[in-house]
Amino acid sequence: MNPTESFRINIYAVGRSGTKAAQLWLAYLLARRYGAVWVNYEPLRYRSRKLEASYYGWRVHTRTPQLLETTDTPSGEFRAFCRMLAEYPVNVTKFIRANGRINAINAVMQPDLSILIVRDLYQVLESVARLTWSLVPDEADWARLCAAGRGRYPFLDPHLKPGQESKLLVNAAHWFLHNMHALEHAVDTLAVPYDRLDLVEAIARQRGLESHGTSLRHPAFRGGIHGDVVLEDVHASKGDPLKAILPGRLYRQWAARYARERSGGLCRAVETLPEPEPKDRGQTLRVQVPRHPVLDDLNLRVQEKLAEVVARQQIG
Repeated sequence: MNPTESFRINIYAVGRSGTKAAQLWLAYLLARRYGAVWVNYEPLRYRSRKLEASYYGWRVHTRTPQLLETTDTPSGEFRAFCRMLAEYPVNVTKFIRANGRINAINAVMQPDLSILIVRDLYQVLESVARLTWSLVPDEADWARLCAAGRGRYPFLDPHLKPGQESKLLVNAAHWFLHNMHALEHAVDTLAVPYDRLDLVEAIARQRGLESHGTSLRHPAFRGGIHGDVVLEDVHASKGDPLKAILPGRLYRQWAARYARERSGGLCRAVETLPEPEPKDRGQTLRVQVPRHPVLDDLNLRVQEKLAEVVARQQIG
């Protein structure tokens, strides 16, 4: 790769919104074009696409307001973290905890393409329930979101309280605040509805990325970013050498205070994509979230704003 060439892509969403496939497909295209691509997978939580925990990323997440105003100046640590993510000139970075920080991140990383993916609230909640997972990892994260969200949308304030017993409302409030903030404030970021992921392909074509006969809908790109089916590591990401000599507890304390971990890893595209495997005809667990007036209201507000933003973009 010519060292003067660069192409950086940032992808934003809340969890369970189809970003794995989008990141994997776009990373594959860049790897085919440039020979290699640096992949940052949810760097505020993980060091690599192989799901190694990131103490550095999590510290930056917990110390940075979840909903940044355009005029807010993030900390020096936040800016240093973003500069680290963008060091390799060809990279794709996916965030699911940063919808409220898009402008601040992009101001440092300077991506050539920034995409926001928004999925229907009920679809997200059902996906979360099926995995027994949560968009809000712990009570501390929820308390921070409550503090950031109160007063922004008064109708939501009664539900933004520590100790909220309804996990549906916790996840729904997170979904609403992060998506609405992004749709209202993000600059130079293209919004894509989850049920129109074909627009990601249209955007790629507009930006001159050759598809190499592939499609985002190819089964190989469906959530397989953690393995080596589409991308393979050029070299294993190097861990901190102190981890090998310090006891686990001391290393975690050291990392939480002083570490500057590397994030992501360099990947190349496999020579041949695998053929689609026969579909498993076994039973699939389906979870249906019952309709609720509060959820309906949150969903409608975001979907209306999303439609408004997408109409202005004229993609495709």
